[in-house]
Amino acid sequence: MFRHPKGGYAQIAIGKWGNERIEIVSDWCFNDFKKLRSFIKRSNKKRIPIDSTKLSDLLYTMLNDVLSWKIEDLRAMHGIHYEWKEVGRKQFEKGLERYPFPKIE
Repeated sequence: MFRHPKGGYAQIAIGKWGNERIEIVSDWCFNDFKKLRSFIKRSNKKRIPIDSTKLSDLLYTMLNDVLSWKIEDLRAMHGIHYEWKEVGRKQFEKGLERYPFPKIE
């Protein structure tokens, strides 16, 4: 997981799919303290052979894609998080500090 430069956090998740393939998906989650709502965007899943030489290129592409998404691309998730009010805005936002910003070289 990493901090998204436009707010919130994002990730690129890799998992095994069957015996010979891996599945990769990226998502971005933005929590709006004022609205007490979570918003998310998720990529389509990609499946490639485990021994693929294209994994590095695919990860690079997915990272660039998730970083190019706009706030308007996010969809509201169900529910309102009233419990966030109990934490306070500063403490709420401090939770993101544990995630690093991505570095593209």
